Amino acid sequence: MSLLVIYNPASGDRSAKQFFEEHVIPLLHQHDKNPTNIASTERAGHAGELVKSHIAAHPGPVTVIIGSGDGTVHEIVNGLPEAAATRVDLVIVPLGTANALYSSLFPPSGADQDPTSYRLKGLSAFLTSAPPKPLTLAKTTLSSSSTVYSAVVTSTALHASILHDSEALRASMPGIERFKAAAAQNITRWYRASVTLHPPISIYDPTAAALTPRAQEPTTLHGPFAYFLSTVNVDRLEPLFRITPLAASSPPTAPALDLVVVRPLRDPAVSSDSADDREVFAQKAGRVLGEAYNNGNHVNLRYAPDRQPVTEGDGETVVEYFRCASFQWVPEGADDRAHLLCADGAIFNIAQSGKASCVATSSTDNGITFSVYA
Repeated sequence: MSLLVIYNPASGDRSAKQFFEEHVIPLLHQHDKNPTNIASTERAGHAGELVKSHIAAHPGPVTVIIGSGDGTVHEIVNGLPEAAATRVDLVIVPLGTANALYSSLFPPSGADQDPTSYRLKGLSAFLTSAPPKPLTLAKTTLSSSSTVYSAVVTSTALHASILHDSEALRASMPGIERFKAAAAQNITRWYRASVTLHPPISIYDPTAAALTPRAQEPTTLHGPFAYFLSTVNVDRLEPLFRITPLAASSPPTAPALDLVVVRPLRDPAVSSDSADDREVFAQKAGRVLGEAYNNGNHVNLRYAPDRQPVTEGDGETVVEYFRCASFQWVPEGADDRAHLLCADGAIFNIAQSGKASCVATSSTDNGITFSVYA
C-alpha cells in the first residue's frame, strides 16, 4: 500500500511544516515507513489534486498522512471524481482550526495533556497497525450537475451563515473566536424553508435518553428554522462543542445522518416572526447552543412552564434531534440566507427554486471508500 504525506503550511497556526519536520517525518523513518512523496499544499483544492495524481501513478489502495484540518479532508474526498475505485486510508495530524473529525476520534482528555502527543495519536495508530475506521460520507446534490461530499458537516441556517461570514474575519481572528463572532452577528436570523427527512428515521427522547424509531415514512418539517445541521463521523465541531452527542454515545450501525434542528415557533413564548420575538428567541438560542459545550446537554432541554429551557419536566423539546438516511432542504425563494449550504466549511448557494438533497453513503459514486486511523 503506497504512502503519501501532505501538509498545509497555511492551516491553523501555520506550524504544519515545522511540526512535520520535527515529529512526523522522523517517526515515519524510525518505523521504516518511507513515503512515496512528501508535499505541501499551495492553493485551495491542491490536496485533492495531489492524491489524484498519486493514485494515477500508483494504482491501488493508498495511505495519506495529512497535516491540516477538516478542510483538507474535504478537498481529498471531493478531489477524486475521475479516479478508479480504490481505498484511501487517512492519517490525520490535526493542525487546522477546529479539527472536528480528529477531536471526535480522540476526544480531549483535559488541559494537562501534552499537545504534541495528542496530535500524534492518529499517526501512532497507523504506526502500530491499528485497523482504520471506515468513514461515512454525506453526498449533497444541489442540481443535476452539482454534487459535493462531506466527511463532517452539512448545514444550512445559522451554522451556514456563521461559516459564510467567518471568512471575512479569518485574517483578524485566525482561531475559533471568529466563529463565535460570526454567530453573534447572525443569532437573530430565522430561515424560511421546509425539510423532508427520509427513513429510517429515529428521534431523540430526553426522557429515555435514547433515539427511538419514528414512523418509517418521509417526515416534513416546516420552518422557520433557527438552526439546521447534520453530521457524519463526528459528535463535535470543536474539541468541546458536542453538537451531535448521540453520534458517539449511540453510533449508527449503517450510514446515517445525525441532525440537530431548532425551530423558533416551537417556543411557547414566541407567537410570530417579529423583531421582538426574534430578539427574545435569540437570547434562548444562544444559551441552548452554549449547552453543547456542556457535554452535549442541549439535546436534553425542554420548555418549562415559565417558557425557559430546563432539563426537567415533560415540556416540548427545545432541540429536535433526528437520525435519518437522507434529507431534502427546500428554501423559500425570497430568503437568500436560507439558500446557503455549508459542506465541511465550504459554502454553496442553492439556486432559486432549487433544493439540496443529502444522503449518507459509504463511498463516492465512482466507488472510492475512505477510512481513518483512530
